[in-house]
Amino acid sequence: MKKKHILVAALCLLGAGLAACSGDDESQQPQGDAWFVSIPATKGGGAVEAATRALSFDGSALSAAWSTGESVTVVLYGADMGTLHPDANAATANLTGTLQDAVVSYAAGQLLDLWFPLYAGAAIDYTGQKGTLADIASNFDYAHATATITAVNKDTKTLTVSAATFTNPQAIVRFTLKDADGNDLAVTSLEVYKGETLIASAPAMDAASSEVWMAIPPVSGEQIALKAATAGGTNYQYTRDVATFKAGSYYPVNVKMKTSV
Repeated sequence: MKKKHILVAALCLLGAGLAACSGDDESQQPQGDAWFVSIPATKGGGAVEAATRALSFDGSALSAAWSTGESVTVVLYGADMGTLHPDANAATANLTGTLQDAVVSYAAGQLLDLWFPLYAGAAIDYTGQKGTLADIASNFDYAHATATITAVNKDTKTLTVSAATFTNPQAIVRFTLKDADGNDLAVTSLEVYKGETLIASAPAMDAASSEVWMAIPPVSGEQIALKAATAGGTNYQYTRDVATFKAGSYYPVNVKMKTSV
């Protein structure tokens, strides 16, 4: 959808000019001032959904809530228009703040892209994790939503926007690691491979642990391999020929690892 909007904007700019793309005079906006916006926003689709920051684990399922210190980037026609902040520490909150003037005037029907914790123009990277849920919540729990402008009030410089539901492009996995004899295996690093490709890693955990939380991109019926190391320098490995991890879901996985060269 975004590509289509970007193309339309480009055609407008290259064609008859901005005035021809605005629809009518009512969609024109004064320049130079910020526009206020408040967007009702929720996380995921339920208790088992991995969502953004403030992730919590009750022993069987993950839940999530907004944190007022977070920032959500708003993108229109591929351009960063500004950031919004949750107004409450809750699963549903209003994302409020101001947006800069758009190259093409704000108008009802325009689609806004909402990104957390970074704009998609930056690469989504699952390497460099610490193996903890808190680290995922702060740095690796990427989420995206879309919302539609439903009304533009140029007198008050206010945009009315539809509610947004954020979804996640990654799965959250809690690996519980054992050695071949079934004893807890405390590791200081863990790498996750899809086939031969590294897709997620915790290369330098803050403390050795047999429980390692990882955010990983989705896997569908493919081979997964794990490589781990202990503080004493012993290497371990594990391979599962067919594995599936769906985006937006939480998985507890018990693994018996074997020593490797």
